[in-house]
Amino acid sequence: MAMEIVPLIIGTIAGITDTIMKSISNSDLSESAASMTRALKELTEARKDLETQVEQAKLLGRPPTNQVKGWMERVASVEAEVGLIIEKAELVWQRSCCCNCDCSLRYKLIKKLIEELFHLTWRAVPNGPTIGLDVMLERVHQLLMTREGTTLGLYGMGGVGKTTLLKRINNELTQKLEYDVVIWAVASKDFVVEKIQQAVVERLGLSWDENDFPEQRAVKIYNVMRKKKFLLLLDDIWERIDLLKLGIPLPDKDNKCNVVFTTRSMDVCSDMDADNKIKIEFLGEEEAWSLFCQKVGRYDILSSQKMKSYAKTIVRKCGGLPLAIVTMGRVMANKETEEEWQYAIEVLNETPTELRGMEDVFTLLKFSYQSLNSDTLRLCFMYCTLFPEDYSIEIEQLIEYWVGEEILDNSHEGKARNMGHTIIRSLKVACLLEAGEVETQVKMHDVVRSFALWMASECGKNRMKYLVQPSAGLTEAPGIKSWEGAQRIALWDNEITELPEVLACPHLLTLLLQWNSGLSRISNGFFRSMPSLRVLDLSYTSLREIPESICELVHYSEYENEAGFTDLECLSHLDTLGITITESYTLKRLAVSNTLLRCLTYLYITECEGLAVLPLSTIPENGKRLRRLSVNNCRDLMYLKTGPEDGKNWLPSLEVLSIYRLPCLTVVWKNPIMKGSLQNLRSVSIWYCDKLKNISWILQLPKLEMVYLFYCKEIVEVISGDEPIHEEAFPCLRAISLRDLPLLTSIAQKAIYFPCLQSIAVINCPKLTKLPLKVSGNSPQPTVYGNIEWWNRLEWDTAETTCLSRISNWFFQSMPSLRVLNLSYTSLREIPESICELVELRHLDLSHTKLTTLPKQLGKLQNLRHLDLQRTYLRTIPREAINRLFQVRVLNLYYSYETWEVHDSECENEAGFTDLECLSHLDKLGITITESHTLIRLAVSNTLLRCLTYLYITECEGLTVLPLSTIPKNGKRLRRLSVNRLDVPENWTRRRKELAA
Repeated sequence: MAMEIVPLIIGTIAGITDTIMKSISNSDLSESAASMTRALKELTEARKDLETQVEQAKLLGRPPTNQVKGWMERVASVEAEVGLIIEKAELVWQRSCCCNCDCSLRYKLIKKLIEELFHLTWRAVPNGPTIGLDVMLERVHQLLMTREGTTLGLYGMGGVGKTTLLKRINNELTQKLEYDVVIWAVASKDFVVEKIQQAVVERLGLSWDENDFPEQRAVKIYNVMRKKKFLLLLDDIWERIDLLKLGIPLPDKDNKCNVVFTTRSMDVCSDMDADNKIKIEFLGEEEAWSLFCQKVGRYDILSSQKMKSYAKTIVRKCGGLPLAIVTMGRVMANKETEEEWQYAIEVLNETPTELRGMEDVFTLLKFSYQSLNSDTLRLCFMYCTLFPEDYSIEIEQLIEYWVGEEILDNSHEGKARNMGHTIIRSLKVACLLEAGEVETQVKMHDVVRSFALWMASECGKNRMKYLVQPSAGLTEAPGIKSWEGAQRIALWDNEITELPEVLACPHLLTLLLQWNSGLSRISNGFFRSMPSLRVLDLSYTSLREIPESICELVHYSEYENEAGFTDLECLSHLDTLGITITESYTLKRLAVSNTLLRCLTYLYITECEGLAVLPLSTIPENGKRLRRLSVNNCRDLMYLKTGPEDGKNWLPSLEVLSIYRLPCLTVVWKNPIMKGSLQNLRSVSIWYCDKLKNISWILQLPKLEMVYLFYCKEIVEVISGDEPIHEEAFPCLRAISLRDLPLLTSIAQKAIYFPCLQSIAVINCPKLTKLPLKVSGNSPQPTVYGNIEWWNRLEWDTAETTCLSRISNWFFQSMPSLRVLNLSYTSLREIPESICELVELRHLDLSHTKLTTLPKQLGKLQNLRHLDLQRTYLRTIPREAINRLFQVRVLNLYYSYETWEVHDSECENEAGFTDLECLSHLDKLGITITESHTLIRLAVSNTLLRCLTYLYITECEGLTVLPLSTIPKNGKRLRRLSVNRLDVPENWTRRRKELAA
């Protein structure tokens, strides 16, 4: 019985809060105090009713619960606090009557009073000091302020700081935002409906009956929450949660509620219908170092250069993962000698779980691993450990290995590749893989890689299952015992010159030995004890012959090597071939081998002297299987060519084209590129081709994602000015990288729309000063990389971007050196306040936009010289936006802003002629006049008349004659005059003299 009145008390407390919030905007403070007094009376009555219920329950032998006791204590506290607030409010009212304080002062005082009661809507969650989350917290703050009624998903790898950020949102942001109630709940992997319902019920002060069904509780919760503006914070979600089944109303624009949750998977964000998804990134280098030092706490030790280098190694190994950094910081806190630090690094590299606390880190990651929905996904994940730390793995190469090992089904052409890309996407969504350096690559975080090796070794129980030492600096192969129990071995990119003579590897499935340049011989019996081997990579070695025992690899389906063609042709099951050609006669030999050409997938041609033309017409089926072509150091090569019999659909599967050091290359393709040709080409990389003028042919590539153009001395344009550019060009292009192109003047003569462009890098291209990009308001702006000198000269030409209607408030925060900004001919209606970050800005063009006002912060652009605002919709210009631009030399408001004030009063907020006259460096002025008295004011301003260049006079009633004699120096500076409806009033001369006086 007693618990039934608790919701009533909660409602009364909420009512008091609402009353006080409403009183902030009420100018009648006495009425506000009366409202609070009435609310306090209701609370007191409810509390007394509860006490009566409790006493009656005691007589029946039912003592009050701890929850009831707690509520009674809190209610008594609230009564005392509200009483004090009422006293203070009355005092403020008395002062306002006596002292005639203005409304803004009273507003501030009352607002301060409400903060004393604000803790009723939220409860602090224990949280320690944090590093590196301030920017993310501010981003969430902006979203919650501007997007009411939405759901926000925070996702990222385990241990990256999602929960910590959510705690900061609860503890810091909820005090700044106006919610009736803030609810914190933890879902966790073993989610049950009752767990969250109980957290909500307890926060709302409702009764909890163990006998109620979840549906009954949901009705109770819903009936309370539908009347409140709430913020729900859900931590650690692993699957979709139906909020309505819990009794929680869905956020919408009407209730203005918000839901923020954390998860490890971006898929869960989609399943939860998140309106915004934010990935929590790893700490930067400085932040990671700061966190590690904080946890070690031994600045006397870290001050030593030697010890600092060890510490830096450990921090790099942690890869910016806060949980790993904190764990290692605590481990190293008591380590004082060099030997201890060296040993810790060795253990971290080889068996990290031996370090105190690291197994807990791996256990946390294990939840993500176990959540992968198939064994195939888990196996593909562990396969990525065969690559070195911090290595960008080519996706296509990885998929080929998976196909070779028969992890993926290759029974239907294209199915395995599509499935491979789907798996990689799933691993990225689960935050177990990251994007590589380029779009065609992925990376595995160092800590995740260590965890994956731990899982591959059955949690450390069978460490010989994976023999993984790529790029380890080995000069000798590991001992025989290391090979015997292995399923997968990666010893590539080392200096191994010899392999064991005889081995017993009955379970070996993958053997990667590529990039051992000193490996010139393999014993004849080497392959005889590998009956299960499916993937063998011997590319980029010095092998001249393959032992006959390779024919005993009955499961073998993939091969890469520089071997004799006769040996390769005996591989009857060969399906995928990658090969290197170093001599012209070898290329001719390959051209007549239909057996090999049919499975040719990767072709690398280098140092073929006398090769003037590369004929690709010999490859069967128009080169349908060829996916990667690399041509290097062929000094006589002038172009690549296919035959007329290939028709329009040649090299349809080619994905990567790499051309390097071809000094005689004048054009890349002799053939015209028709629709259907090169339709899957995604990456074009061209280096050191000095006679190449342009690469206009890339206009025909519908799936092009990356263009790299480096060290080509005579390149003038990327796309020739003669080439017609269609709207559909470059639908998939993500990255453009240009380097050391001394004659390059343009990417294209016409602005191009790149819907997917993410980055442009320009290094040492001194003549390229414009980026003619046509962007849409719906697509993100690309990131531009370049040195500071080039950046300062860059003209960001966004002309013709008429669809651009909004720029995010963060857009300008990362451009501290920007000097020229052109946003003309867009649909922008406002400029974000972050424009004040452009402290070096010299030239700002906002002409022909839909701007209706300017931000006050514009006045902080102290270095601005040129401001063009002609033909805008400006209705207001804040004084602060104009009168502080002391360096402005050109100000153009021609056909714009028709409401100039003629006043000189400091209390006015609108910009007037007085503000313009403060611009001592003003040299050119364009202005619009719509009223006669404004024209008279202008006529007596010698300061403005001297720099008047453009004058537009319209709709000046009573103006019959326009005397221009007042303009100094016979109006020498005036270049454009537009006048509508002349009618000069009789008092023109008299009024001019009055103003002059």
